Amino acid sequence: MRRTILAIVSVLILSLLFYLIITKESPNRFNQLLIQNYELLLPDGAKASVPLVTKTDWSRTADWTIDTNQSWQEYRIWLKNQVGGTYRVLSETEREISLRKTYHSEIYEIKLSVEKDRKIHVVYSLSLW
Repeated sequence: MRRTILAIVSVLILSLLFYLIITKESPNRFNQLLIQNYELLLPDGAKASVPLVTKTDWSRTADWTIDTNQSWQEYRIWLKNQVGGTYRVLSETEREISLRKTYHSEIYEIKLSVEKDRKIHVVYSLSLW
């Protein structure tokens, strides 16, 4: 009985420590990944809005727009060369493209779509599964 209680308390303490480690490191890590992807998705000469970040317990999402002189078709070709084998294409239509990569228990997704004013809307998310 005493060993069972000790084991339960130990698991609870380890769970709490794990939670504290995850919550303190994740925002910094996400910010680093966000900066990398912000630069990765921005062609030379393009301008972009400041990312708006949304946080939940299990995910972080950022979205912004890119204003480029490239057409949507030119940008898609450039993007596919840029992300190479890093991301795989989940879906692609005439006006949207969705990319994904997974690493252990993390899912990285990038969704890009062309808006009516020819700006490109980007949604980048990192989630745990």
